[in-house]
Amino acid sequence: MSTHNNVKKINPKDLLVPERLDIIVKYLYIQALESRQDNDFFNKLYINHILKRTGGKQYIYQYIDGKPYQSHSKEGIDRYLDDFLLMIESFKKSGFQKEYFIPVSSQNGIILDGAHRASCCIYFNIEPIVLYEPRLGRKWDYKWFLENDFEQEEINIIVETFCKIKKENVFACILWAPLKEYWDDIQEIITKSYKIIYVKDFKINNSNFDELVYDIYSQEFGVDIPKKITNKINLLKEYNTDLRLIFFYIDEPEYIQMNQRDMCLQVIKQKEKIRDNWNSIIEKEKFITLHTSDNSEHTQHITSIFLSQNNLAHLNLRKATHYRKELFNWLCEYENVLKHYGISKNDCCIVGSGPLEIVGIREATDIDFILHSTIREKLFDEKSRSLSENVDIVHKGYHEYNNPSLPISDDEIITNNKNHFLFRGLKFANIKIIRERKNNHQRDKDVEDVYMIDEFFRKNKIDRGV
Repeated sequence: MSTHNNVKKINPKDLLVPERLDIIVKYLYIQALESRQDNDFFNKLYINHILKRTGGKQYIYQYIDGKPYQSHSKEGIDRYLDDFLLMIESFKKSGFQKEYFIPVSSQNGIILDGAHRASCCIYFNIEPIVLYEPRLGRKWDYKWFLENDFEQEEINIIVETFCKIKKENVFACILWAPLKEYWDDIQEIITKSYKIIYVKDFKINNSNFDELVYDIYSQEFGVDIPKKITNKINLLKEYNTDLRLIFFYIDEPEYIQMNQRDMCLQVIKQKEKIRDNWNSIIEKEKFITLHTSDNSEHTQHITSIFLSQNNLAHLNLRKATHYRKELFNWLCEYENVLKHYGISKNDCCIVGSGPLEIVGIREATDIDFILHSTIREKLFDEKSRSLSENVDIVHKGYHEYNNPSLPISDDEIITNNKNHFLFRGLKFANIKIIRERKNNHQRDKDVEDVYMIDEFFRKNKIDRGV
């Protein structure tokens, strides 16, 4: 096999391209199996995508002297599941078996067969051996999932996971409403240069739009958003508050240093081209044509805002148009504390009264936060501790305290976007989680908070949390 120039070992992530999002479904199945979390959801997702694509029947090919021959077939979803489980165990025990190399199109870089093996290689980080063949690989992209009526939550998870695995190659573009009638034309320009991963249009409530835009720009400016963003919001609202989100894929991004951060050169050029093309309609100096991510961290910020239904649900719960200066001072103090200890804002989450003020239940009294266990064990013990005048790290196991039924670990609150929402780029625990902790603690102030939270849920027609 080594004598063939078209056979070689590659990075497993190279098997994952925007045209084959089904590999992500299989990856998520492995992840759920290995972590023993939410197996039902990902089991159903896996079964559904197999049945809608193949009807539960597939022909199996083997290669002899580099040529594919049909050897047998498998029929029925149980056979798929059994074979996949055996394959997963085989990868864990023996790694990639070279005689079962993965065929890849030399024309468009899409795998021709072996999606289950590809997902195992990516999950277990095992380099596969691939055979390049001069025939086109078939697409199984985001359009297929939309056309086959997959739930929005399922599509969000698939796209978000792709963006995490291929974070070096994924960038985001937000098209604003002033050029809405030209969105398709702008998207076509992007498509001519780069592969499209996902496209979704959003209709944002006028009352939520300011807060959403502030959150978007918090990646660049932090908690203290400058006046120029408020001016941008006012200009945008002269049109409407609709937007289109596009995730696109750059094979080999190049970076330059601008404004003290890494910025992708291809994205800069693409953005300028689009602004120049429509300058006669919207003057580019107004900066209300589009917004793009500069690097992988920036892209992740945008996915966290738009691909979390929980985050968007909490955005709708915000009633304030302005927040207390004192709250913003505390959040800036919190950012400084994290910077002092070298903690990423992605590894922690604000709990206590902070989330209550964001949705307008009551004013916060300070900033309490939890920290991911891998970071905490290096810096702190399990006890609560004051880190500055208004910022405390709470005792480890915030939601687990006196909680005999379905406790959620700090790590799960921090890493699972179903358990937290964003405000100015910072993570805040769900109001439901705050309620359950306070209900278990039962101090006088906790009892009062539970009453106010329940009133908030009742007014917003929420069944004890979103």
